Amino acid sequence: MHTVVISGGTATNHILDAFATSSSINNTTTYILPVSDNGGSSAEILRVFGGSAIGDIRSRLVRLIPELESDTLGMRELLGHRLPSDAESASMEWHRLVQGSHELWVPIDPAIVTMARSFLVHIDMEMNKRSRLRFRLERACVGNLFLTGARMFMGGDTDGSVELLRRICRIRVSVQVHGCINTTSTYHIAAILRNGEIIRGQSQISHPAVAVEVDENCDLHHDNDSDNDHGDVHPSLRTSQLHFNHGSDINDELPSPITRVMYISPYGEEIHPRASAKTLSALQCADVVVYSIGSLWTSIVPVLLLKGVGDVLIKEAQPNVSRRPLKLLLLNGASDRETRGMTPMDYVGVIRDAVAYSAGAERLSLRSVVDAVAVAGTETETNDQYIDNGDLDLAALRREGIRVLFSGDHDHDDGSGSGLF
Repeated sequence: MHTVVISGGTATNHILDAFATSSSINNTTTYILPVSDNGGSSAEILRVFGGSAIGDIRSRLVRLIPELESDTLGMRELLGHRLPSDAESASMEWHRLVQGSHELWVPIDPAIVTMARSFLVHIDMEMNKRSRLRFRLERACVGNLFLTGARMFMGGDTDGSVELLRRICRIRVSVQVHGCINTTSTYHIAAILRNGEIIRGQSQISHPAVAVEVDENCDLHHDNDSDNDHGDVHPSLRTSQLHFNHGSDINDELPSPITRVMYISPYGEEIHPRASAKTLSALQCADVVVYSIGSLWTSIVPVLLLKGVGDVLIKEAQPNVSRRPLKLLLLNGASDRETRGMTPMDYVGVIRDAVAYSAGAERLSLRSVVDAVAVAGTETETNDQYIDNGDLDLAALRREGIRVLFSGDHDHDDGSGSGLF
């Protein structure tokens, strides 16, 4: 059985064990993640080097590294390590890592140290080549810098750098991780709100923050000598998100609900990129497609919008196609900034609209993109969690032929039981 899991971010990282039990020689799991996150330390990499955002990919890979052997555990510690938050300490620690004198290298096999260090040396050299842009090392994630160095060494091949890390860290062959786009360009997303406002950038949509002081001598514009898109960029995408601290007081709700998410060029114009070949291949041979927990609008939808994804999902939803995968939505346990006020029926509608956009289809049924909605807990608990959203409206889902599965209440599992959690 081949399971394809669509979702990025940290939420799905917490339930990887649920998918790991089905990953073996004859049972494989493929994780497809978005590449549009422009926040945190990824922001500096995008600003200076361009290419796909790899923060979510790195986070998923690190979580999948086995802990059975000391050297793989050492790689897990290394790739998940963040440099200090002050510039001087970050610079000193980075140079110790590049030189090979840092204590994080100690438990790792010397041959792997030599290989891994070569890519840190390469990205360090690239930083020096772009010294005018002054890459900010504070809070930088070593794993992100490793993947970026490997990608640039391989001529911009993100898939190749991911496969390299997967093999070095001995992640099981039955588990694959793909970015939804394999490109040397930088892709951003924007959200159109009901009130007509447009918010550009994933970080600005999902977790806006309070600005902190920025070094005025730091050039925040893209360098024409970098791998990034040439020319100027839209003002709202120009500032590095590294120089922001999350502010909980403004993360509670958007000015207005989201009506649509789209990909945009660095200049703010709508574009429609194509999914990577590995993404489409994984979906074509999937037995189960899981829209996993996490951010609906900024984690799942950006994958579904891509050219080719909709065609694959719609084709395999036709009655005359022998291979028809189960399409399962894992419902979030509570609303977040992006989904406040939405019911599970609304979630399914958003997925349907994204797939329709991808395929250029005017009308699609909800059942063609979601077979079942799975909820952790009982129906009573879920109703309580969604009290702020009004009626859970499970009857509406069932009228569309969509099964509703509860992990904690088999009496309400439409007679099928869940067996999913």
